[in-house]
Amino acid sequence: MKALKVILIVLLVLFGLYCIWMATLPSKYEVERSATINAPQEVVYAQISDFKNWENWSPWLAADSTMTFEYGEQTQGQGASYSWTSENMGGGNQQIVRTVGMDTMHTRIAFEGQGESNGKWILTKNEDGSTQVSWSFNGEMGFFQRSFGYLMDAMVGPQFESGLATLKSVAEAKANEKPALKVERDEMTPIQYFGVRDQVSFDEMSVSDFFKERYEMIGRFLGPDMQNMTGAPMAMYYNWDTVTSTTDMIVALPVASTKAGNDTVMPGEFVGGNVLRVDYYGDYSGTGQAHYLIEEYAKENNIKLGAPAVELYVTDPATEPDTNRWLTQVIYPIFSGE
Repeated sequence: MKALKVILIVLLVLFGLYCIWMATLPSKYEVERSATINAPQEVVYAQISDFKNWENWSPWLAADSTMTFEYGEQTQGQGASYSWTSENMGGGNQQIVRTVGMDTMHTRIAFEGQGESNGKWILTKNEDGSTQVSWSFNGEMGFFQRSFGYLMDAMVGPQFESGLATLKSVAEAKANEKPALKVERDEMTPIQYFGVRDQVSFDEMSVSDFFKERYEMIGRFLGPDMQNMTGAPMAMYYNWDTVTSTTDMIVALPVASTKAGNDTVMPGEFVGGNVLRVDYYGDYSGTGQAHYLIEEYAKENNIKLGAPAVELYVTDPATEPDTNRWLTQVIYPIFSGE
């Protein structure tokens, strides 16, 4: 009996010490990890705000082959939800409860039989075009579960790090993907421009300063009127002679000005109307793909193309170093028969 009494006293003392330790631990816990992803904010946000995309990078799905998902009626944005079941980690569900633009996303995670926690994502644009991503997870534990909260960072933190690393790979790969080239029918309003027209060889046109010199020439002529640019720099091609390797073309800037022009820089108008358009992303040396695609589309659909073919250089290379993000719109007028 005496021995039993001693054991009980020891157990009570240990339990008391355990309770004292529990009392020193915080009832709330928070886990947070961050990463810099070299992709635009909208690309990263598309991965985290659509639960179907979590299959691309979720650390839990990668670690548990028994996990299965069931999606709610909505999978993207505020109100989206999904549930999961797992032989190893049990079940639960998650819901996007609030979003603030593409900057912040709040989620609620319910673990079957273990209460709820809150998730939070913060996306911040960096000056270099990358995105700073912060992923956090917080909640509150009952008195006797505080030790789990104390260990939460050590348990969940490495999973967040793994998920962010995979998210980084996925988002950066997405950012570097070039959209598939597609011919669109469009209607354009007329473009008033000032341009320099040349009959030049392909070799001459490929020199790096060819376009720069002509844009600068137009700029010097227009002077203060350059502040009245109405669109992207452009080039117009009236022919493309593969026999002589020459082209008749105009390098132009769309500018509103009343100047009459001179022997070199002349005003003009691209009349617009019904056109075929391809949005090409990439280095300028690859724009030939877009021209070829439009020509093939016109043949297949019995469309007669007019002239000139136009390239609009929408993205400024001076502000965007990544050539994969340079947008050039290649446009051909549809011959009206008039």
